[in-house]
Amino acid sequence: MRSGVIHSIMFGRLGNQLFKYAFARALQLKFYPDYHININFYHYINYSEQEKRQGFINSLKDFKISSDVTYNCDNTKKIRTPLQFIFAALRLFLEKILSSGMINRLDTKLFQPLFNKAGLYNPLNDASYVRPLPSRSKIIICASNFEAYKYFDDIRDILLDEFTPIHDVLPHNKALLEEIKKSESVCVTIRRGDFLSEKYISELNVCSSEYFNQAMKEIQKEIPNCKFFIFSDDIEDVKKTMNFPDDAVYESGDDPVWEKLRLMYSCKHFIISNSTFSWWAQYLSRNENKIVYAPSPWHWGSKDYSGIYTPNMRTIKCRCFHGI
Repeated sequence: MRSGVIHSIMFGRLGNQLFKYAFARALQLKFYPDYHININFYHYINYSEQEKRQGFINSLKDFKISSDVTYNCDNTKKIRTPLQFIFAALRLFLEKILSSGMINRLDTKLFQPLFNKAGLYNPLNDASYVRPLPSRSKIIICASNFEAYKYFDDIRDILLDEFTPIHDVLPHNKALLEEIKKSESVCVTIRRGDFLSEKYISELNVCSSEYFNQAMKEIQKEIPNCKFFIFSDDIEDVKKTMNFPDDAVYESGDDPVWEKLRLMYSCKHFIISNSTFSWWAQYLSRNENKIVYAPSPWHWGSKDYSGIYTPNMRTIKCRCFHGI
């Protein structure tokens, strides 16, 4: 019988879900070994059928995550203890009245240590590492994106196993996977889709073709015989608007995300976009000598994304996508 629960509040698609689960799993192993993890998909209840087809579903079920995990869609307000509810309200209030720079400093030094003691893990700057502290609460709430590798890097070997798909390689991809493994494969991931929508394009640094071209040139200097494997959520547009070598191989774009991620992380080197799905491809790579290029800045705005860059990443200045 478990003595407590770690509630991981889910948002987003697979890339976001992997970050959230990884944080909860690391927290469990470090501080709460006798607690079980509950994945809460309450925020997915009102997603439209189109959004569900776009991947706003429980994608963790397709991976070998811990068997000691439950799933539900309980109203997140009902889960919190009274103290956690007060602190969550305080967090929202402070976020509205303080400037981003001030709230980030206070959040790191004062608020998060206090909130952690109450069992609430919800840093305002979720891509900048804030050292978690243990709590005596029997209810633990994890309600942020936790996009900093230091949150879970010490359990990477466990995550490599747990983030392996439970399904066999699809028959039509067996030859592709073999080609990826036997060549000096470079995974190039190009994020389009909702990044180009009016809602996001002003705040997200959507990588231009200039970024990818420069990264490819840099890798070719070190690995002249490399081969590029192209992955995108809009593969047909990429074929039309971007210039890749004639021998580049394009993933169909129709594979389920668990299959696509396996193909991606099986590559030896990486040119990633500023998306969480793209980030996980390089992090789950088994190649100890991988070369990884990433765009800088990760996104526009004042938010600190320093925690998302791993020590081995090489960054290239990236201008916003302008349709070329």
